[in-house]
Amino acid sequence: ALTLDKAEMGGSPIRVARSIPKKDHRWIKAPPNKEKRRNEMEMAKAAPPPEATTVVHVSNINFKTTDEAFEQHFQQIGEVTQSFICRDPSTGRSKGFGFLEFAKPEDAMGAMMLNGSTLDGRELTVSRSTRAIAPPKPHPERPFDQSQRGGRGGGFR
Repeated sequence: ALTLDKAEMGGSPIRVARSIPKKDHRWIKAPPNKEKRRNEMEMAKAAPPPEATTVVHVSNINFKTTDEAFEQHFQQIGEVTQSFICRDPSTGRSKGFGFLEFAKPEDAMGAMMLNGSTLDGRELTVSRSTRAIAPPKPHPERPFDQSQRGGRGGGFR
């Protein structure tokens, strides 16, 4: 088969090369950064716990739940400084998850005890958030410009 290397078939040259057994492949013999990744994983496990957060993530929110009802559900735990249900920018429909920021880290820990509670017929999933709440980015409206038609054409040719 190696004698067919650089022969032509249908006007195109054929490239034939020797195969490498899997046990001798370079990725098997020396996986890239395997030791480095193992050390990083061990360091992450041994790292001290992150400082207490005041933000929690809530998922499985009913699409019809209002911001007020969402905030009131968690007011029983402690003072909610900010609440935010993520919505689709073009339709305004809820994406089914949101964030709550509490005044004290103890209140945020208490809010996680509401994991599995029901709001508007849906069982909520509450977990610790590693991010701060950021305001939603504005969705720019692009005016229609006929000079920028784009696309690949179409129609009957």
